[in-house]
Formats: sequence, C-alpha cells, structure tokens
Amino acid sequence: MKKRKIQVECLESSAGDVAPGVSYYPTGLEGLDPEGKVTAYSNEKIDQQMVVRQQERVDYVGTTMRPPSEPAFMPCKLALGVFNKKKAKMTVMPVFGNQVFRMEPRLHAMDYGKSDLVTDFGQDRGAGWRSQKRLMAQFGAAKVKKLMKDMESHRVVASELQTAKALDKLAGDVRGKAEQEGVTRDQVMAAANKNRNLPPHHPEATTGKEAYPFDEMCPPVYRSVLPTEKLIAAASDSAIEMALRKSKGFSMFVINRLSTLKSGTAKEIKTKALCLSFIANLMFLHRMPDSVYAAGDEAGMKALASKYNLMGDGVVDLLMGKFYNKIPKAGQCKFERSDAKKRLLRQYVFVMALHVDDFFLEPDALDMLRLEMNLQPVSMQKLLNLLGCTVTQVRGDGAHKSFTAGLLKVESDPPKTLLDCFPELDPRPKKGRGGR
Repeated sequence: MKKRKIQVECLESSAGDVAPGVSYYPTGLEGLDPEGKVTAYSNEKIDQQMVVRQQERVDYVGTTMRPPSEPAFMPCKLALGVFNKKKAKMTVMPVFGNQVFRMEPRLHAMDYGKSDLVTDFGQDRGAGWRSQKRLMAQFGAAKVKKLMKDMESHRVVASELQTAKALDKLAGDVRGKAEQEGVTRDQVMAAANKNRNLPPHHPEATTGKEAYPFDEMCPPVYRSVLPTEKLIAAASDSAIEMALRKSKGFSMFVINRLSTLKSGTAKEIKTKALCLSFIANLMFLHRMPDSVYAAGDEAGMKALASKYNLMGDGVVDLLMGKFYNKIPKAGQCKFERSDAKKRLLRQYVFVMALHVDDFFLEPDALDMLRLEMNLQPVSMQKLLNLLGCTVTQVRGDGAHKSFTAGLLKVESDPPKTLLDCFPELDPRPKKGRGGR
C-alpha cells in the first residue's frame, strides 16, 4: 500500500459551543427521528456531563457519572476525527465529556434541567412509576431490569397498608377475646409447642421410636414402591453394592449405611432398608429446583419422576404435595418450595437417618448428610435441635465442626419427653434481618 502524507488539525471547542458527543445504544435505537432534539448538560462542580436525545415516543439519556470504585480521571483523551480524502487532511476534536455515552431509554418528555431529573406527574405518582416499569420491561437492559425489580420489592404502597388505628383495634380485639376465654400466656406457649412445623411426632413420647413413629413418617403407600430388596441384597454382596455405587441411583449416605442391614431381625432389617430407600428419594427431592413445572396429569408426574430420578411413579404427586406448594397454571402445574418446606424436607432426612442408626448419629454420618444437603455446621445443629436432639460438638471448629446427635438417649428420672427436649420458644419479635 502506498504511503500518503496527511495534514492533522486539532480543534478545541470554543466558548458557548459543545464538543461532538459519541454514544451507543445497548437496547437499540427505536426509530431514528431526524428531528429529534439532542441536548447536552454539564455540571462543573462534580465533573458530570449528560446527553439527552428526545424523540417522539422514547427519550435516551447518557451520563458520565461514575461509581465510587472507578477513578475520576481518564488515562487518555478520546477524540473524534474526520478525514478529508481530497485535501488529505484529518480534523480531530475532543469528544464531549471525554467518554462514550451509554444511552438508556427513559420516559418521553421528562425534565432533565436543574430539577434533579424529577418529573411532575401530578397527584398520581404511581402512574409515573408504572410507566417507567413498562418502559424498562420493553427496552431496558438486563441490569436495569434487575435494579427495577429490587426497587419494587422495597416500595411501600399506602393502598396496601392498614392504618395504625385499624391494627391497634385488631390487636385489642384478639387480646380481649383471649381474656374473655381465660387463655393464659402459658397455655398459648403450650399450644405453640405442640403445633411445631416438624415431621409427624408425639410430644409426650419418651423414646425415639415413639417420638417420630416410622409408620407415620413413611406410610404404607410409600413403602410399596421403594426398592428395599436391592439394598438388602447389596448389604451381603459386594458386586451388587459396587453396581449401586456406579449407578448413582442412591445417595452416598445410603450406600455407606448398608452395613446396618447386616444384623438384626428380619423385621428390623426390612424397616432400616425402607428408611434408607426413603432417604434416597428425599435426597433426590432435595436436589430439585425450588420451582419446577410439570403437566398436571399422570403422564406429567411420570415425566417429572424420570427427570429427577424419583422412585415410584405412583407416589411422586404425594411427595410433591408434601414438600412443594402446587399452583395450577394454564394446563400445567407449577410446584414451588418455600424455605419452611425445604426445612421440613431436611428434617425428614435427619429423622429417617436416626431410625437407621437407633437414634444416635455419629460424626461421620452427620458430616455425610450435611455435605449432601449443602448445610453449614451451625445450620445443621439448629435443625437437629428443633427436632429435640441433643447435639454435642466432638471436634473441629468453624466450617469444620463435627457433632454427634442423639434423640431421647439420656436416661433420667422421671424420663424426659420429646416436649422437654424441644428448644424453648421465644415470643419476642426478632430484631433486624438476621434475628437477635
């Protein structure tokens, strides 16, 4: 290629003139309006510039405002150049704001002057918010949409609140009714103790088997489809055990507890095998997302069972009904799992594990369950305490703590009941997000 000598001219913006601006539109430019008005603003006190392009339907706004983590200076200067091929001359001029403007869509005809970007929507300020939401949903970038969603979650709408007087009246009515019926604080606390969000239990029980009865935890309708014979055979045949390990059809806790099926009466072995099979199913449920969709008919439940390796097509809808909230939706069913439902599922796993190990879990067993359910040691300890277990730290610290857990294993006179082992309820309100 032939070399050419060119002349370079550098221009500076004169007083009263605005340097050329460079911008890009991450959401696309809807209908370029030749008559669109472009306005530039500059605030010398905080070194901020803003460009506004006003069109017939949508306005676009770009600003040089930087987050605190970024430096306030640029290591180089940006310039716009125009090359005149005929005259072999390049004219260069610094760009406005020394930055490429990211133009975001905004409501049409907003005021961007000295009013701090506040627009007057009259008395109905909600109309402006709704319009802004619709605009962002249509044209906004993913980051802006997430920001709008976070802002929406913190908004307080007056029409959705009751007045303080109405709330005081409601509290007074409840208090008055309790006084008329002669209900004391101790009675209320006793009722709350008996109605905890736990697996089926009997607060007056004095042994683990009576506290969380196996027949109520795992009803006959579940047992008929659980593959107990596979586990019993694997306990005495290493080849079958190795095949189960490779198949990944059972959790590692279940495979490692096959040794508990080598001794005991036929009934005890059968019960422990049912517990292990049920734990395997519960573990697959635990790995499922907190929100899943499926067809509401039998075929839909079979497809769901196949996708997430659940055992027993006939009981999948029963398990989903216990640990998920079912929401019918346009020919489909949406299953959503709340935090309370997930906590209940984890407690089912721990109770079944207690049945397998005669209601005393060693550190190795608890560590395996904790890792499979992705629990922190402190969270696991709280779950076990809520079940009424006596939890003892035996080694480690921080994220490497190890515990033992026993249920009604300590002898006393008179014998302790499950209700005696529950942590005491605190009726006082919690402070802050993380509680007291």
